[in-house]
Parts: sequence; C-alpha cells; structure tokens
Amino acid sequence: MEDENRKARRVQRREYLDNVRELVAFVKKRDKRMVKFQAEEAARRAEQQAAEVARRAAEREERLRRAAEYQEPEWVGAAAASDSEASDAEEEEEEQQQQHYCIV
Repeated sequence: MEDENRKARRVQRREYLDNVRELVAFVKKRDKRMVKFQAEEAARRAEQQAAEVARRAAEREERLRRAAEYQEPEWVGAAAASDSEASDAEEEEEEQQQQHYCIV
C-alpha cells in the first residue's frame, strides 16, 4: 500500500511540474519583455559571430603577410653552406686516401 501511495505521489508530482513548465513557457511566449530580450540576444549573438569571423580573417591575413615577409637569417644559410663545404672536403680526403691505397 505504501508503494502504491509513493507511486501515485510521484506521478502526481511529475504531472504538476509538467503543468507548471507548460504555463511558464506559455507566459514567456506572450510576455513582451521576453520577446524583446530574445530579439536583443539574437542580435548580440549575430554581432559576436560577425566579429569573430572578422577577427579570424584578420589573423589569417596577418599570418600570410608575415609568411610572405619572412627572410631566412644569415646564420642559417651560412651553416648550411659550411656543412656542404665540410662534406665536400671530407669526400676529397676520402678520394685521396682511396687513390693512394695499394693492395699487395
């Protein structure tokens, strides 16, 4: 019997809360303040979205501009040149050693 009462109370409570939610939704739809607030909120969201798109486009343009203006530092080019010169010198030494090597 207690279980039946508990179930009945639970069902009644759920129905009551659903009725209250429906009433609140109905009142919100009819309330001019809510309509005005929703319109302002939609306009604000659209404005923020447009600002975000503009910001992203500006950041992308800035990255592209920096990439186009990028110049490799001199020390990077010098290091690559010295590496190739060093490897050339090593190859020449190996060739000379191979030329003078004799198998008896």
